[in-house]
Amino acid sequence: MDICPTRAIQLENKKPAVNSDYCIFCSACQKVCPKEAITVSRTWIFHDDIEAAAWLTALRKLTSFKTLRKELLIKATKRRTLAVQKRKKEKIMLDVQKTSTKAEQFLKILSEYRK
Repeated sequence: MDICPTRAIQLENKKPAVNSDYCIFCSACQKVCPKEAITVSRTWIFHDDIEAAAWLTALRKLTSFKTLRKELLIKATKRRTLAVQKRKKEKIMLDVQKTSTKAEQFLKILSEYRK
């Protein structure tokens, strides 16, 4: 219990128990447990968008391959979404240009008709 930096491990009914509200998943308790009875696993790390490739290596070491895969899928989805949004904006701009060109053609024909 003394190894925990946040004092998340307390005695309950003469047995150690972890209060997950205080645990920071540092795995210090897992490293010092003589009976290997403690297993700590991170399933997610909250962070801002990070561009560095070193982050992926660190994430794999801190969590698991499954979490790393999930992170890569999220990043790929964001890139795809941005690409689609960009294409939609470009299409809207083209549609606006086409519409204005058609309107100009119509006005030209109308003015010629009035003459």
